[in-house]
Amino acid sequence: MTSQPLSERLREILADPAGASDLTINQLLARTEGRGVYLVIIVFSAPFISPIPLIGLSSILGPVIVFLAVRLALGRSAWVPRSVGERALPPGLRQFISGGGVRALLWIERFVRPRRSAWMAWPATRIAHCSLIALMAVLLTLPLPVPFTNSLPTLTVIVMAASMMESDGVTVFVGYALALATLVYFALFAGAIAAALRQMLHVIQQGWQ
Repeated sequence: MTSQPLSERLREILADPAGASDLTINQLLARTEGRGVYLVIIVFSAPFISPIPLIGLSSILGPVIVFLAVRLALGRSAWVPRSVGERALPPGLRQFISGGGVRALLWIERFVRPRRSAWMAWPATRIAHCSLIALMAVLLTLPLPVPFTNSLPTLTVIVMAASMMESDGVTVFVGYALALATLVYFALFAGAIAAALRQMLHVIQQGWQ
C-alpha cells in the first residue's frame, strides 16, 4: 500500500480549522506519523543553501538538526524539546509551510519516491543515514567564514532527509555522493589551514634565531 504523500497530509493538517492555529512542532511531528521530522529538517536547513556562510544562524538551527537526527538514529520518536517544540507555530511559519513548504515537497515528490525501499527500513541503514545527517549538521555549525562550508553540508542534509522521508533507496546514494564531496572539500580546507599554520610557525621560528 502506497503511503499518502506528505504534501497532501500537510495540507489536510493546516486546513483543519480546529487545531491549525495552535499547531506546535511536536504536534506536527505526531500528526504526520514522524515523517514531518524530515520536513522540519529540510525547513531548518533551507536558509543555508547560500554559498556565503550564515555563522550566527547555523549555530542555532544546526544543533536542532543534530538533535533530531540523533533521536532518529536511536529509533526514538521524533520530538523537539518543550521550549521549542511545544510553542504554537507562528502564523508566518505556518503560512510558509502551507505555501513554500508544500510546494517544495511537491517538487521533491516528483523526483524522490518509494523505490528499492526495503533496505531503507533496516535499523543499521537508518543509523547510518541519520548519523550522516548529524555529521553534516555538525559541519554546518562550524564557524568557518569560507564559501560553501554551509551550502555543501546543507545540500547533503536536504537530499538525505528527502530520501528517508520517501523511503527512496536510489536518491539516498546521491546524498552519500554529496557527503563525500563535502568531506573532501573540508579536508582540503583543513589541509590549507594546517599548511598556513606550519608556515606561520616556521616564520616565527626563523625570527627567533
